[in-house]
Amino acid sequence: MFTKFIKGGLASAIVGIGLIAAAPQVASAGQVQAGITIYGTHGAVHIGNVKHRHKNKHVHRSLCRPGEAVYKAERRGVRHARVDRVGKRYVVVKGNKRGHRVKIGFERHSRHCDIAWIDRSRRHGYGY
Repeated sequence: MFTKFIKGGLASAIVGIGLIAAAPQVASAGQVQAGITIYGTHGAVHIGNVKHRHKNKHVHRSLCRPGEAVYKAERRGVRHARVDRVGKRYVVVKGNKRGHRVKIGFERHSRHCDIAWIDRSRRHGYGY
């Protein structure tokens, strides 16, 4: 009877030691870096192994930015192109072309600033 208690105690001790040894490995499985980090007033220094997670270096730009719209309008021959307004659907650029005023609306939700409309009406002086 006494030998059963000793065998049971030894078995539970072995299992307990195995769990204690495995606990730090399980806890560090979710960490990105292993080692020590020293924090100072001007930043931090990490000493040890670092598992790099590759971040997407190329950010997907799905919106037409106002600077791109002005650049595209200038390539289309609009002089003194400037942003008139930026809305949810359009980036509106105005300027002069062939001596007359013109407004161009670029689609806001397009990657390459597609032209949505061109306002050449008489009230803006384009007149074609």
